[in-house]
Amino acid sequence: MLFLQTANVTFRRNLTKFSYFRNSITFVNGGFVVSWLICLFILFGFSGCGDANSSTSYDDTTVTRDVTYKFYDEELNFIDSASSKDVDLKEKANEYGVEKWYEANSNEQFDGIYSSDGDVVKLYAAANVIEVQNKDDLANIASDLSGKYILIDNIELEGEWTPIGDENNPFKGILNADTSDGERYVIKSLNIVAPSSNAVGLFGFIEDAIIKNIGIELANIIGEINVGGIAGRAIFSKITNSYVVGNISGSGYVGGIVGSADINNNISNSYTSVSISAINDVGGIVGYIGDSIVTNSYATGIVNGSVNVGGIAGSISGGIIASAYSANNVSGDDNFGGIVGALFSGDLNATIIIVPSSISDNLKNFTGGLVIGYVVDTASSLIFTNNIAYTIDYISRLLNYDISDKIEAYLTKVLSGVYGKLWEITIDNVIVAHLNTEYVYSKNLKWKFGKDDANPWIIPESGGAPVLYWQVDS
Repeated sequence: MLFLQTANVTFRRNLTKFSYFRNSITFVNGGFVVSWLICLFILFGFSGCGDANSSTSYDDTTVTRDVTYKFYDEELNFIDSASSKDVDLKEKANEYGVEKWYEANSNEQFDGIYSSDGDVVKLYAAANVIEVQNKDDLANIASDLSGKYILIDNIELEGEWTPIGDENNPFKGILNADTSDGERYVIKSLNIVAPSSNAVGLFGFIEDAIIKNIGIELANIIGEINVGGIAGRAIFSKITNSYVVGNISGSGYVGGIVGSADINNNISNSYTSVSISAINDVGGIVGYIGDSIVTNSYATGIVNGSVNVGGIAGSISGGIIASAYSANNVSGDDNFGGIVGALFSGDLNATIIIVPSSISDNLKNFTGGLVIGYVVDTASSLIFTNNIAYTIDYISRLLNYDISDKIEAYLTKVLSGVYGKLWEITIDNVIVAHLNTEYVYSKNLKWKFGKDDANPWIIPESGGAPVLYWQVDS
């Protein structure tokens, strides 16, 4: 009489050349009978267990508890979440065009076996993602300037910060922040005192980099040339959904977000609230724009300098500012304007300067330009469309009747205050509209209102000028 003893054995082994497999085996008197086919040719170098060449082959049947998967694309943007009991990882990869999913700090495809004991498993479409949780993690970015980093907590810096990357070794990676829980993680107390240094900011110099969803508060930054809250100098880079609050100063090329954005950069959906000062080329968002773009952004605070001083940019050469506004109090000695200090060439489209009371109360003595301080005589490529400046007192006098009890605006095709002379402004048409509604912005200026990156503007429930959708709790 045969005595049968049955045992269940689960195979969970990572074979370099083979797919994952798990099967039940029955032992009979020391021998064994395979209950169903188990890759008979493994020892001969053949897979035979499904599609070994599949880039998304997952064994998710080993789940022992319910967890929440959070998914992120190759730029580390949060894209989706799902319960491990309700999702097929391969299907989710196909849905988002992802080749493989990885856990943080891993270059091996996630196999459904959790490396942590938490209730959340974060899966990235990029390998070797590094999660930044504290000041040491942030500083360690300097050890791999091409890495992919995601901020997962607020960080309070201590002492003086050393900018990451320089002109010889720029940062070429990604720094994003996890927004999956609706949080906006902030880097606080960014303190840099380097009055003789070039390329000063959280990053000194970035090239082919992506910076997204990064907030900097309580910044105190002092440099010399190319000084900014997020980056001193940027080329071929993208900064979006980010902001800077604090104080920034230097000698030249100083901006709230970037000091000098001089080759093919795109700054979008961002804002500053800074007190900023320099001698030349100083702007609320960028000190100098060269063949770069600033869109869907705004700046508030104080901008002070000597020459080439602007609420958004100190100077532009071949760049574009579009769908942006400044509520900065701008002052300077020469070439200063509400949006741009000096325009050498470029495109100003659908911008707004909200003229502060310190200027509107004394417009007769204001020697800057409400929108542009100075347009270069030899400028060969200049485009001005639908730029607005508004101040109740000035519009009242412009229209020759009292409308001081309303919030008003006037549209101009060219509102530059050329050479800083207010009387050279030409008015194409005048409208009366409430600036705390979408009317002027969306209908006349074609600003995009909504709740995503493509439609970033929103009017707060309390009214006033538009802000970015991610600033308002959903």
